[in-house]
Amino acid sequence: MSKHLDDNDKIRNYKVLIYRRIVLLGFWLTVSVGVYRLVVEGVNVSLLYNTFFAILFSSWIWLFHNSGDKYLKLFEDVFFWILFVYFLLIFAIDATNILGGQGLTLHTTQIWAPIVYVFAFIIFPPRRAVLTTMAFLLGTMIFGLIYVTRNWGAPELGDDILLLGEIYGAAIAYISLLSTIALLKEQYVETKIQAQLMTHLAHTDSLTGSYSRKKIEDYFELVLEQSKTTAQPLSILMIDVDNLKKINDVYGHDMGDYFLRRTSELLRGVLREQDALGRIGGDEFLLICPHTNLEQARALAKRLEATISSAEYETIGHGTISLGLATYQPNDTGERMCKRADQAMYAHKQAKKM
Repeated sequence: MSKHLDDNDKIRNYKVLIYRRIVLLGFWLTVSVGVYRLVVEGVNVSLLYNTFFAILFSSWIWLFHNSGDKYLKLFEDVFFWILFVYFLLIFAIDATNILGGQGLTLHTTQIWAPIVYVFAFIIFPPRRAVLTTMAFLLGTMIFGLIYVTRNWGAPELGDDILLLGEIYGAAIAYISLLSTIALLKEQYVETKIQAQLMTHLAHTDSLTGSYSRKKIEDYFELVLEQSKTTAQPLSILMIDVDNLKKINDVYGHDMGDYFLRRTSELLRGVLREQDALGRIGGDEFLLICPHTNLEQARALAKRLEATISSAEYETIGHGTISLGLATYQPNDTGERMCKRADQAMYAHKQAKKM
């Protein structure tokens, strides 16, 4: 069966792709705004901000290009705390009225402040994200309180208090909404994991790790139908683990279980990507081999038998298997193929006793 990246790898790849676009966009925006301010306003504090972020964005562009997701966590942590401090500093400057002027005049960059809340819930677990964003909100409240205290009695203070109230109310709404989404996401992921686990248990034999009987029968039915439609060759191998009863009697059932697990692992190690192995009985396995003709199936059977006979088993020493194969014939059914493979396997087992 084909191999896929797990969910965490996919998320990391998506993040790198998105962050690369964000830092590239951020670089061009800061450079463009910086050039405009230099031409129109000359050298000032805002131009220094733009220069700092342009250098920061360019360094992360280089890092993502050369290192992929190696420094993803470092990027997220560093970039978040830069945003955290930057927007808190801008709010502090506005609220403490260092820039002068009458009334509370917020810097235009404050419209980007909510990105702190969003980014926190993207990179941190829900609990840490809530604590971090609440710390940011508390910081803005402290500076807002300083502003109100300094300007108590001013005629425009009432409007300023309403403005601060809207800012804090919006921040609480952001945090509440994002935390709800994060909790719903956690529940979804947990439910998905449970569903995957149940599916895995339903499709996998708990002792050997091979496919369950139902799963291998369903797969057989699917590839058999494909062979009928496309005229592609199809072979199956019926595999019986020799002397399992004797091993159970002499060494105990725990050793018998170990013998089955080890044999299943060895068999799966030889198989190709499209092959599927399933346990259909106590000591019997069914191997489905799509796109495999008679000669190829015989060669595979020899490799399987040689692999088991040459392997070392703890306490037991060596083991053997008996195999029987059947190849699809026109108008064949799964039942007929299994019967032929079973008969061939029984004949192989009997021949070894002579």
